[in-house]
Amino acid sequence: MSQAEFDDLVEGAIDRMATRYGEIPAGIFLDLLAERIATKADETINLSLEIVGDKLVITPDREVAGVVVRGNKILAGRYRLVLKPSARRLAGQMSGVT
Repeated sequence: MSQAEFDDLVEGAIDRMATRYGEIPAGIFLDLLAERIATKADETINLSLEIVGDKLVITPDREVAGVVVRGNKILAGRYRLVLKPSARRLAGQMSGVT
């Protein structure tokens, strides 16, 4: 039995045992959580992303109180989100540079 087959077998057993106790699989739970969070959102801010050199630049479509966007950082409430381009993306972008 391969490692992938073993992992699938274990995950299946965990899912079957979890449903006996009224629990749901993590994927379904996360989808429902995302839907619930989306229904609480009052406004949408559209963000444009651009890679300039090796930096990610985020530009919102408008200013909104309580949300600050600077460079590759988004400040919202107690949270600071820092977005970075993947190393794979940068390597692909740099391979065409001479």
